[in-house]
Amino acid sequence: MIDLLILILINSFVCFGFWNACLYEVEKVKVETGYLENFKKQYRYEDKEIKGVLWRLEKWGKDKFIYKAIGGCLPCMASLHSIFPYWAYMYSTNAINLNALLFYPVYVLALSGVNFLIENKL
Repeated sequence: MIDLLILILINSFVCFGFWNACLYEVEKVKVETGYLENFKKQYRYEDKEIKGVLWRLEKWGKDKFIYKAIGGCLPCMASLHSIFPYWAYMYSTNAINLNALLFYPVYVLALSGVNFLIENKL
């Protein structure tokens, strides 16, 4: 059971890394342009893009339903990103049976909860 908790943490960190790689944000940045006649600083606002390695995925899939499960919503990513690690672990421990199939939704919910905690606390 401890090994499944460790698997949930590792899987959660993988989801977090993928989610962070899909990041694309545009924020307003205050830039100093010089001084006015009465020695007051003059500013203007520019857009600054913050891009992850897979930022095009967010730009492409922002309006698509499947994007939330791929990289847009950290708790939602638990459904898609848990398939391979969970079943690879079950295969490596020779535990592929009906109990593993029935425990899989519990694993997804636990991973989703850990992802939610990571997203809101970090």
